[in-house]
Amino acid sequence: MKGRGIKLLALFAILVLALGATGAAFAAPPPAPNATGQDQVCPHDTDGWSSHQDPGTFGAVEGATNYCVKGGSEQSECTGYLEIGSFEFVSGILGAEGACGLSHWSYQMEDEPEVASVSVDPGSCYWDGASYTDVVVDMTGAGTLTITGPGGPYTRTGDDTLTLGPGSYSWTFVPAEGYELEGPGSGSFEVGTCEPETDPASVSVELGTCRWSEQSGSQTPLSFTISGEGTFSINGSDYTSDDEILLTPGTYGWTFVPAEGYHLVGPGSGSVEVLSCEPPPPGGASGSFALYCGGGINVALSNAQLTIDDLDPILENGSYGLSLGEHTFLWEALQGFEFPEGFLLRGVFTIVPCGPPDEPPTGPEGALPIAEGLAFLAFSGLGALGIRRMKKH
Repeated sequence: MKGRGIKLLALFAILVLALGATGAAFAAPPPAPNATGQDQVCPHDTDGWSSHQDPGTFGAVEGATNYCVKGGSEQSECTGYLEIGSFEFVSGILGAEGACGLSHWSYQMEDEPEVASVSVDPGSCYWDGASYTDVVVDMTGAGTLTITGPGGPYTRTGDDTLTLGPGSYSWTFVPAEGYELEGPGSGSFEVGTCEPETDPASVSVELGTCRWSEQSGSQTPLSFTISGEGTFSINGSDYTSDDEILLTPGTYGWTFVPAEGYHLVGPGSGSVEVLSCEPPPPGGASGSFALYCGGGINVALSNAQLTIDDLDPILENGSYGLSLGEHTFLWEALQGFEFPEGFLLRGVFTIVPCGPPDEPPTGPEGALPIAEGLAFLAFSGLGALGIRRMKKH
């Protein structure tokens, strides 16, 4: 018994020397609660240490950084001791000659750092008046994602979905303090273009020239042409086909919404500013015409136009061919001019075949007399509604 005690003392001395040689690599054991050290226990259930382990399970644990063993309980002659160190170190102590039996053991796992990662996933292109793609950001942990590209940069600190237009994009991800990057920290992607699956629809808007009338004052025509199908809205009214409306002075906003199955091309909204105009000075417009048998009319006008039937207006002085029969006429003063009070603006006349030289043509009162030498002019090849300038002889 005495020899065994001497061996244990020698072993203890070796352990003390070994601990001193390992330096800071191993934590110092906690102080013994009593002289014999029988009440010492390995750290457990704290700071990553496991619970007390069965002596028969002693062995290396993957990921463990420290080990603690407690010996001496199996042999009353042994004084207890506590060793903390690597598995190789403590297993070496246990394997030393004369080592006391193992009472229990524990191990410590190094704290795993929190990780942060991100995925940037562009979806499929879709059409919503233009090409767009939804890009899904899925973030784990904490960090800052920055996407650069058209319209950017875009910064996100969590899960999100960005709607981006066509172009080239790049991104970087920086983990927050206390987090370790897992996976890539940067990348790039392309957002393409796509075509709409519907028909195009658009509207063109044109503002005319201000008009003045005694009844309505200043009014300006606004015309709009719809291509495809849709609804044009202005001044509280909706229109689904081409039209022309009159607007009084002011500012008007308009919108155009394509019908179902159509997509917008061009602007879908806008505004027009309608200015006022002054009433024209009285007088300044005049006009007269003379009829010729066989199919003719001679027109003299100033600051006015003459419309016969539904044909193009006559704007120049001269002689024009007409078909035989009844015709309607309408005089209109040009913008800024008026006919004298009492002027006959509209009416009906008849072109008759040529007869004796002294037979006048029928027509409204005040028509110019037939010019001498033209009463017997005959016209051929005239259309039923044709108007053409007469040839002078």
